[in-house]
Amino acid sequence: SKEELMKVRGVKHVVLVKGDLSTRENMKKKVEDFFQVVQGEFGGRLTSFIHSAGEMLPPSDDVFSSYLVMYPEFLQLAIEKSLQVLKDGEGKIVAISSPGCNISQVPRLGYPIGAHAAKAAMEQLVRYYALKVAPRRININCVIPGYVDTKEWNRAFPDRQVLEKQVLRRVPMQIFLTPKDVGKSISWLCSQDSFAVTGVCLPVDCGLHFVGSQAQQT
Repeated sequence: SKEELMKVRGVKHVVLVKGDLSTRENMKKKVEDFFQVVQGEFGGRLTSFIHSAGEMLPPSDDVFSSYLVMYPEFLQLAIEKSLQVLKDGEGKIVAISSPGCNISQVPRLGYPIGAHAAKAAMEQLVRYYALKVAPRRININCVIPGYVDTKEWNRAFPDRQVLEKQVLRRVPMQIFLTPKDVGKSISWLCSQDSFAVTGVCLPVDCGLHFVGSQAQQT
């Protein structure tokens, strides 16, 4: 939130752009709104763009299309806009995917098929644009978090012991990630320390990407 960024993190200037990204019209408007803020509030200077938006949408006739709008369509439009203002040799773009959404990992059957397809497309966009803009030395990467310890788990597993028994047993390192763990990985990809890393879809998952069929139901 704005308050946390300013008071806890010490960020001096925060501007929030809120909106629904699941419909094409709203999504395009929010992208325009965001880059108007970049121009008006930050003098057109953008160093990093992180696509971390998303949610589990309720079943409907058009939910598949909604996932496509929220993930790859939004990312593609945001990348194109970002490339107009990111500086060569400095700019960073990071997308957030999910386990099982590429050919190197087992699909998670409990995750909606629309989200699977949308994030698979998003990972390919990362690879495509990373190669396209490599001569500009702009880095474009993706992070694939594993099981992150948030309150969302409480809906499915009110009993913490049951959660740890049924979920953590699938994770080779037997631990949950924290949001800060994932944030540190993203922060590194947005730093100049990662100047040689581009087009990578990086699992940050305590080894979950090694797991085969026993993870298919999660």
